[in-house]
Amino acid sequence: MVIKLKKTTKKKDLDKLLNSIPKKKGKKLLDAKKYCGILKIEGNPTEIIRKMRDEW
Repeated sequence: MVIKLKKTTKKKDLDKLLNSIPKKKGKKLLDAKKYCGILKIEGNPTEIIRKMRDEW
């Protein structure tokens, strides 16, 4: 779906347009907050990423 906006579109009209977009159902999105702080690592994260990239 494509919604064309003009610079003169008011916030109230924009809200109406955004609410008119049908919501997708059936596909679950990743809840990243659920995993925040779970991984415990030792060392500097930047160094770990560099080592992982060097393995490619």
